[in-house]
Amino acid sequence: PDAQHFMNALSRVVGGYVRGQLITSVIIGLYTTAVLLIVGVPNAVAFGVLAAFADIIPLVGAFIAIVPAVVAAFQESPTQAVIVLAALLFYQQFEDRYLVPRIYGQTLNLPALVVLVAVLIGGELMGIAGVLLALPTAAAIRVVLDYYLDRREGGTGIPESLRDGEVLAPDKSPAD
Repeated sequence: PDAQHFMNALSRVVGGYVRGQLITSVIIGLYTTAVLLIVGVPNAVAFGVLAAFADIIPLVGAFIAIVPAVVAAFQESPTQAVIVLAALLFYQQFEDRYLVPRIYGQTLNLPALVVLVAVLIGGELMGIAGVLLALPTAAAIRVVLDYYLDRREGGTGIPESLRDGEVLAPDKSPAD
């Protein structure tokens, strides 16, 4: 039963990470497309799709998303390029400081501060690979910690919030 619990909980962690990544990728893709359409840059949808896929890559993905769109806007006019650069840099800051901690915090059932600290530590220790692995690792540590604390209090080791057997991340955190 303990091994089955851990496998279900780890499946839940991976599902939450994938769901969070999908949400942030869709948002940046739509935002980039909207900005480029408003400014009048050709092939706005293609650049939006590129931004959505580039968002998967931490740190470097922001540059992959921004540079081609700015170059395309610069071919139209320098003013458009500045507008696109400012709008996309603004979004990257917004995503990094607001969206990522909240979205991953909810899908992985981690506090926003833990998400931010985990990403910073992962990046510092292992670079891009560390950033990719930081959130699933932090969530897995939470699973083990919850198990240990519940067992220590005389429980089954499976916290009440996880006894429903849900494999993907919950729609609501246990605190809701």
